[in-house]
Amino acid sequence: MTSLALLTLVLAQQPEVQIDCPGGTHFVKDKGCVANVAPKVECPGGTRFDGKKCVAIVDTSCPAGMHFVAGTGCVQGSPAVQAKADPNTPPPPPAPPAPAKKVAANPDAPPPPPSRPSAPAPEPENTKKGGTFSSGLGSDRLHASCSGATFDVYGGARLTGVRATLMANGTRIGNEEVVDLGQTKHITGKVGSKSVDLRITQAMFGTRYVLKVDGTECKLSK
Repeated sequence: MTSLALLTLVLAQQPEVQIDCPGGTHFVKDKGCVANVAPKVECPGGTRFDGKKCVAIVDTSCPAGMHFVAGTGCVQGSPAVQAKADPNTPPPPPAPPAPAKKVAANPDAPPPPPSRPSAPAPEPENTKKGGTFSSGLGSDRLHASCSGATFDVYGGARLTGVRATLMANGTRIGNEEVVDLGQTKHITGKVGSKSVDLRITQAMFGTRYVLKVDGTECKLSK
């Protein structure tokens, strides 16, 4: 056996050497471990390589007043379209109400009539504080003791009213008053140093008397 044949036999019997390279590299004979380099891919015009394949290039730029929506393209930038394109977009705030238009005054128009103050609703006579409500069907005789004096009110019935007289401690105060339907009259005078006022009101449903001494109301009773 020649020396060359013997060397070939020895090399053939040696085991194959396994070389482990770090991740991202591979072994190259006579160079060792070299970095993995992806082959350069040439894509057709209008496309680009996304790492796996060639995909179409999408231009997302839009003119002023529009915006890009995936799968749709450029759309008008109104809030309604934006909300439809993106359901997570919060709704826009409500627009403020338009100011009311002022109507120009007509200089030739006459001025509006002055408003009349509404009259207060009359309070039912029989619910008012103090005083005495008389039926008016016959003569009235009312009494009160207040401010150190005794008062008597006489009301003589008439066809449409009453003839009223006021007595204090047995003495007549003021003048006799005839009060017809719808009228209110007063009998006034003095008891000592105190002022006395008897108000008589005649209505369809009867007569109402209110007696005050120095402004303080005295309760009349039958």
